[in-house]
Parts: sequence; structure tokens; C-alpha cells
Amino acid sequence: MRKYESCYYELGSVSLSDEQKAELEAQGKDGIRIKVKVNKADEMNVYLYGGDSKFNATTPIVENND
Repeated sequence: MRKYESCYYELGSVSLSDEQKAELEAQGKDGIRIKVKVNKADEMNVYLYGGDSKFNATTPIVENND
């Protein structure tokens, strides 16, 4: 019987060129967004943290990790 398992997913984006940024601004957009939907799961804890990499992802994405 296993006591626990762990895994992580790293989501990111590439840097936009100045031309791409200007095009987005011309369209009234300020950047690219990533939508993430997390469904409730049984018998596990799920935490979402933001940061520059998995090594410094310390900013909670969901308030109080609720």
C-alpha cells in the first residue's frame, strides 16, 4: 500500500517579440492568458503555486489554497 504519490505540472509561455506585443496592444489586449480549471478530487491534496520556475513557485494562485 502506497502512503503518497506526488507529481507536478509546469505551465509557461514563451516571450513575445516587440511586434507581437504591439499587435496585442493594438487589439486592446495586454497579453496572453492561461485558463486552468481544477476539479475537486477525492483523497488527495492539490496546491497551485506561481513563480518563475518550479524551484521558486511560492506564490499561492488560489487564496489560502482552498
